[in-house]
Amino acid sequence: MGTTIQIISQEFQRRRSAWRSVASKLGWITFGSAVIVAFSATADPSRVLQMVPGGIDPRPVILSSTNSKGTLKVTAGGYQGGPFQMAYCTNLAGGNWINIGPTFTNNVFTVELPRVGDQALFKVTGVAPVYGLPTGGTLSCSQCHSIEGGGATPADANYDLWLETPHAKAFESLKKGDGSNATNTSCLPCHTMGYGRPGGYTIGNKALEGVQCESCHGPAGIWHRPNGNRRPVLERGAMLCGGCHNDLPYRTYDEWKASPHGKVEPEVVRMMNDPVTGPANVLRCGSCHSGAVQSYLASPHSDTPPGADTASKEGAVCVACHDPHRNTPAGHQLLSPLSSTNAYTIPPVTSRDTFKKTYNSQVNLCGQCHNSGGALWTDTERPPHSSPQYNMLVGSMGVFPSGPKAPQVGSHGRLIKDQCVGCHMVRKPVPDDTHPGDSGHGFVLKSFDMCLACHPDPNLIITFTTTAIHEQIRQMKDWLDFWANTKAPDALRSKYGTRSWEYTFPGVISNPPGTTTPGPSLADQALVPDNIKKARHNLYLVQQDGTFGIHNGLFASTLLDAARAWVSLEMSK
Repeated sequence: MGTTIQIISQEFQRRRSAWRSVASKLGWITFGSAVIVAFSATADPSRVLQMVPGGIDPRPVILSSTNSKGTLKVTAGGYQGGPFQMAYCTNLAGGNWINIGPTFTNNVFTVELPRVGDQALFKVTGVAPVYGLPTGGTLSCSQCHSIEGGGATPADANYDLWLETPHAKAFESLKKGDGSNATNTSCLPCHTMGYGRPGGYTIGNKALEGVQCESCHGPAGIWHRPNGNRRPVLERGAMLCGGCHNDLPYRTYDEWKASPHGKVEPEVVRMMNDPVTGPANVLRCGSCHSGAVQSYLASPHSDTPPGADTASKEGAVCVACHDPHRNTPAGHQLLSPLSSTNAYTIPPVTSRDTFKKTYNSQVNLCGQCHNSGGALWTDTERPPHSSPQYNMLVGSMGVFPSGPKAPQVGSHGRLIKDQCVGCHMVRKPVPDDTHPGDSGHGFVLKSFDMCLACHPDPNLIITFTTTAIHEQIRQMKDWLDFWANTKAPDALRSKYGTRSWEYTFPGVISNPPGTTTPGPSLADQALVPDNIKKARHNLYLVQQDGTFGIHNGLFASTLLDAARAWVSLEMSK
């Protein structure tokens, strides 16, 4: 086995001298009970990701255990792969650890362990990681992943790009002030590579200073050489970033985790797991709702989309918005700018190739997902998706009797410098040394303070605008209901009544939460006149934006006026 590392839990590693006070809740397995620390799933279910400072922790861990009829079944593993070996000890004071069972080379494995006494402490050991061979640190990676090292295109030059990022300069930031943080053991795990781990940074080892490639990709060591047989880890799960980006002054990971971006909505999970349409929905829905799918679309290293189970585990992750390898013109290593005014919508994703053909990296970062999703007035199954916020902001959707219109950018789209981020990610400073500030990664509009620069009384104008748009929506529904009761074909009216104008699966305008009454079937949709289809399309675009005029009140009203004009044209026949 070579050099071995003993892991029961990360807490055990940090508090070796006080292990007895924590082992009972972290790693002490008896045949009467088993209490194990569980770790969250990642974009790759065959990998083990622990949220710890410093990125990828290659040390193995026990993941779970079950006890049945005197036999303990233990699942364990680690990022680096084997060989792994289980061991047990019945007398910790004596330090006599005994190997048990075969060795394993899978990243995750399960083994049945026989009874070895009334009480025993089990652990999993593995080969010690090796950082930065042969030249030390990220210089090893630069031999291939740089233009000078043979990279043929900028895409191969991640080392060159990384040199300009805050990650590369992370250790230098510890030297500010009196420089004491450069030896502060609470700072070093996130500002160096592998600190506190076998083979990792030790004070004075300049080759391993900063956040380097192996911090996030795992120690490649002798395995990832020209004659090696293993690729570095390509982990895109948010926990990888959260190990460091979750400390004072901002609990960025915790804010993200509690936000809608941090989870996959139950309805999306259901659709991705549908036995018939699930595989298509994994790409269609997951392109915005699943970190695993976003990783697949962005990476050239996998030809197979993730399965529904993997795609359902984690929402829009950090790398959906940030590029860890390079600085970008948008700042904060963001993949796209924070504002734009060009019309943009991306239809449902059916493959990685179709996604690349329609994706535009120059569009507002939030608009990459918060757009109308390619909704057309000819759609009949469902209303437009509840994501047209960017299109509403820049006034670039809908159908009009006078023909297509140029984008009608609202004042919020023109005057707020960073558009969506300007309101939804307002950063609040740290109140004191013991409480975190607010990084804005909850994406929640918490106050209207930012409105005061233009609006002396924000509440008044919000109430006025939303009340007016709600009233227009109500009137528009009345017009459509009136058409359904007086002008709709008899075949529609007799089956669906006032829902004769609706989609096959009506939205909330006809089906408030808890209501599931259907609209015209796919076949019956052919009886719905085009003018009515155009009217309902505009109506639902305003409804699905969800702000009822706050994003772009004039344009919302324009869409509803056009919807009324379409119904008037149909009523006049």
